[in-house]
Amino acid sequence: MKKLILILFVVLSPVFSYSQVIIPTFAAIIAEIKSGTIMPNNQFIDDFNNPQLANTSTYTASNPVNVQVGNVTYTVKTAKFTGWGDADPGYNVIEISKNNQIVFVHKQVDGLVNLYDNLYGQSLKPYSDNNFFIKAPFASEVTALIFAGWPYGGRPSQLLIIGLTPKDVKIVYNKNMDINSITQSGYNFSMEVQSNVLDDGQGTAQTHTIYQSNGVLYFQNN
Repeated sequence: MKKLILILFVVLSPVFSYSQVIIPTFAAIIAEIKSGTIMPNNQFIDDFNNPQLANTSTYTASNPVNVQVGNVTYTVKTAKFTGWGDADPGYNVIEISKNNQIVFVHKQVDGLVNLYDNLYGQSLKPYSDNNFFIKAPFASEVTALIFAGWPYGGRPSQLLIIGLTPKDVKIVYNKNMDINSITQSGYNFSMEVQSNVLDDGQGTAQTHTIYQSNGVLYFQNN
């Protein structure tokens, strides 16, 4: 009964708006798992720009990276849209396969960055064993993939999180949030993010924490 009361309180906590980012005033659930099915809170998934153009653009995926989730091996590939400056770093497409079958495709017109190219504003290489995303295991059968967007002037970069279980793949988070730091030890995961950009270091950083507990992903103000 105590668990039920806690979850209802967290989900129904009031929110306020800051720079077009919806920020809960208390810890809020981003996503949870029930019987292997990912259940995201859509409050944390902003719309993507120009989805019609993204959906009609073609691509050829490459750069496979394997991700083990329980007894399932996913293969994650990335791609830039055909004709969209192949010489430029970054990508627009995330393609995920299981047993040689494509089970998930995400396409977006705003570019995602290669983590090793130092284009993000800080190096994210210490957090990842590949150039494209950060793997964050939350439990033996729950893993999050963290992707970072281009740092366009005047706003935080895109932060995209995709959840994986052996039976499900879903986007659970998409907002403009810069990654300040990540702490991961075993299944213990915590990420400090920032929802504003300071001009010449002036002002106060609006920081928040994304963390997991028992396979549930939370967002909380600092």
